[in-house]
Amino acid sequence: MHHAFAMSSGMRGRRRMSDALPAFAGSTGDNIIRSFETYEDYLDSQITATDLFYLSDLDLARQLVELGYRSNAAIMTRNQFIAQKDALEQARLQALQKIPKKIFSAGKDFSDLPFLKALADREKTVRQGSLAVSCH
Repeated sequence: MHHAFAMSSGMRGRRRMSDALPAFAGSTGDNIIRSFETYEDYLDSQITATDLFYLSDLDLARQLVELGYRSNAAIMTRNQFIAQKDALEQARLQALQKIPKKIFSAGKDFSDLPFLKALADREKTVRQGSLAVSCH
């Protein structure tokens, strides 16, 4: 258990993670969120095979990473991870709504095809969400 002693002696003098947490905003936080599906995946990325060899417990290794005892790097908390993931998803959805929707019937002549002409006449309002069309 020499390794456990070395880790516990290194814990003295460390700040609690709640003190002066970094704001994981911008590209750094976004890169973290895009790289990992879950918070556990993020924590696992900080764990080495050596950590698992000495600790023999993945949950314990995750807790050490989460508490900041694994490295000197700032570790994103679960709440920060979830908030950043939600913010990134909201930004993605807003960007999708701002993309102009292409009108596929634009510039096409449907004068010989009355059914397609009727659909083309309604396409813009359907794409805007103000009209629904059901074809039977």
